[in-house]
Amino acid sequence: METVESMGLPALNARPRRGWFAERSKYMGLIRTAVGFVIVVIVFHIGMNYLNVEPGTNGLTSALYSLGGLLESPAEALVKALPLSPEQRGNYDTSGFYFTAFAAAGGYFIIFLLLGVGRRG
Repeated sequence: METVESMGLPALNARPRRGWFAERSKYMGLIRTAVGFVIVVIVFHIGMNYLNVEPGTNGLTSALYSLGGLLESPAEALVKALPLSPEQRGNYDTSGFYFTAFAAAGGYFIIFLLLGVGRRG
């Protein structure tokens, strides 16, 4: 008697092969999750600063303040490197905490969106 496999047909319990895309999407999902956590840390850092929570209140606030500052430093460097005229610099306080923090959160959000482009169901 011929089996389903010997006839060249897949078995009923066989999983379809998706090839290299399955491996790639698994890693891409992991990277998107990490970038999502980065955005959450920055938003918590902004919220704690807005509510005037002291960095030394406990270990969690200390960790969020230091990690938030570390994750916002690339955005701060990019904002300082922008070629703005003196009139443009007068309109925006580019050295302010909130400007830098929201620029960092926005930048990571754009990266988050770009990592999801081309994703298949």
